[in-house]
Amino acid sequence: MAVETLVLVVDPDPAYARLLRGELERHGFRVLHAADAASALATVQKVHPDLAAVATQLPDGPGVQFMLALHGQVDVPVILLATDANDPERLRGLLLGADDCVTKPFDPQELTARVGVVLRRVRRSSGAAIAAQEGLQLDIRHRVARVDGMLVQLNATDWRLLERLTAGASRVVPAAELIAAAWGADPDADAQRLRVVMSRLRAKLGSAGWVLQTARGEGYRFDRRRPAEPRVPRPLRSEPRAPTERAG
Repeated sequence: MAVETLVLVVDPDPAYARLLRGELERHGFRVLHAADAASALATVQKVHPDLAAVATQLPDGPGVQFMLALHGQVDVPVILLATDANDPERLRGLLLGADDCVTKPFDPQELTARVGVVLRRVRRSSGAAIAAQEGLQLDIRHRVARVDGMLVQLNATDWRLLERLTAGASRVVPAAELIAAAWGADPDADAQRLRVVMSRLRAKLGSAGWVLQTARGEGYRFDRRRPAEPRVPRPLRSEPRAPTERAG
């Protein structure tokens, strides 16, 4: 079973939220809804959406401000839902990194089409090689991995895990999300199986295996920057004892 594309709708208007959910789900998307920025950010701490559709006016602040906070945590494309044609947040949002903007009232079919266009554009551009310390290079699109210039043989499960982890922008990806990405609805897939596969994947990456970091009780993260080694205090050198004078 393929992993569903997850869209997070952040809009205080329940009527629009229901409209969007119905249309997006009809086209095979999975939809989560949050009515304000705080609950949306709490949702993102638990799951990694593939796209966010965000109203420009939220009960706890501008939607553009939420978008900036969101981009500080995860790399997620954003479509803004402007209040009307004169909404000044439209231009501001596009200048600050929104991927698209539609104006209310909008045709839900058009928004669904725009969601598909943005996702295709983002996925096409995500194939660039990812580089990290210790000579690691990953080309997710072409499924090529090198460590110190040497090819590393990875299987399809390894690549599904790496694709999800590298999309997390150093965020901890929950174990359940990784299990779904790697094995879908396989009833035999569990946290222990994930631990074994992640351990083998680290071993395959050799000297660069440290990029796959464990967050105990939560999941895993992909981090390009090697953690600083803890500094071990050097033992104090004892001062040489002055020779004692011998009695003459």
